This record gives sequence, structure tokens and C-alpha cells, in this order.
Amino acid sequence: MRILFDECVPIDLRGLFPDHTIITVTEQDWKGTKNGEFLKRAAVGFDLFLTIDKKSQFSAES
Repeated sequence: MRILFDECVPIDLRGLFPDHTIITVTEQDWKGTKNGEFLKRAAVGFDLFLTIDKKSQFSAES
């Protein structure tokens, strides 16, 4: 499983997913990308997007 960690997720949490590929928003060079565009990109290459940001939109449609 490919998991995308948002900027606000502590990188130390990688250890909780030992059998998965973890990539961060920063590693993808997507830092600062607007939510709608960001979610469209994430939907293509990742199985799960992990964030703790309460302001994130839930749909790639917006």
C-alpha cells in the first residue's frame, strides 16, 4: 500500500506502517498545492492520504 503523509503528520509515524510505502507531501514536492488539485494528484498515485488537518477537503471533485 502506498500512503501519503500530509505535512502536518509527524514523520515518526512511519514506523507504524512497516509493510507499506510511505511518502510525504514534501518528498513529492507538493507542499503548498491547493486542496482540490492536491487531492486529484494524491488519488492517482496513493491508496491512502493521512492528515490531521481539520481544514482539508474530502473530495477531489472540488
